[in-house]
Amino acid sequence: MAEKIITEQAPDRNAELIKLFEGHGYKDVRPAENKNFNDIFYATKDGRECFIKKYLSHTGSNEITSRRAASEFACYENLPKDLLIDVLEINRSEKYLVLKRVEFEEVEKNRQYVGDFTDLGLIRFPEMDASFLPEITWEYYEGLFEKLKKLEEAGIIDNADAVIQLFKNKKDLIISAKKIFSHHDFNRLNIKKVSGKLKVFDFELSRRDNAMVDMATLYIDIRDDKDLVKIFEERLSQSELYNEELLTLMVIRRAAVVMNASMDKIKKGDKSTFLKDNLESFREAAEKLKTNSSR
Repeated sequence: MAEKIITEQAPDRNAELIKLFEGHGYKDVRPAENKNFNDIFYATKDGRECFIKKYLSHTGSNEITSRRAASEFACYENLPKDLLIDVLEINRSEKYLVLKRVEFEEVEKNRQYVGDFTDLGLIRFPEMDASFLPEITWEYYEGLFEKLKKLEEAGIIDNADAVIQLFKNKKDLIISAKKIFSHHDFNRLNIKKVSGKLKVFDFELSRRDNAMVDMATLYIDIRDDKDLVKIFEERLSQSELYNEELLTLMVIRRAAVVMNASMDKIKKGDKSTFLKDNLESFREAAEKLKTNSSR
């Protein structure tokens, strides 16, 4: 993956972090394009090229930052190594992670992608020990309900209370679903290929949760391609973890989380395919549940 250096972004902070990393033995430290809410740097140490991820608190909450960092550190320490990029250093006190620099191959949106990602989420993830991660509880959904109300207040969705009631009606289904390793941001930005093999990264949100959470993210990405959806549904039907109603609920959940995080962009008229797919997926899934519940 081509390196993109940012030379004018937060120069004072960059200088501070470069000094920090140099103090830990890293050389040729340079800031790269920031990803998500963290600072990203490239560097070298002991002749090896490195990728440094420094966890930041853009929300002003050190607790959230620490929780996200702890989740990712734990995943790199406990998950199967063949799915991970090699870790060179985990620094808990300074909240940064150093990975070996590798060349990524982008995952194309095709039949192979659907098969690989479905197998990863429904076959590989359930086999993995995720006991080191916290489990999603109903408290998470109470927070989701607040997000839904904010989306309604912003004029992005209608009748949040009706959607919230759909979840409350299915509380037993949601809570009783088998909990496995769940990436929680299961997409082609966070899962790529290295030498032809899938590698997973960005585990800040990872938890023990139901399998349909990650499948919902995959569905939203392919929903506009009927052939890919057909393959996806065929793969799903073969899994004992599949539940159509639960998947529909998780599509609503995923779309709501994405829209809540992108609320300012939506208000400004952002018409990106990504946001459009999430908004339309939300509306279709909510309507489907409402129709089924009225029968």
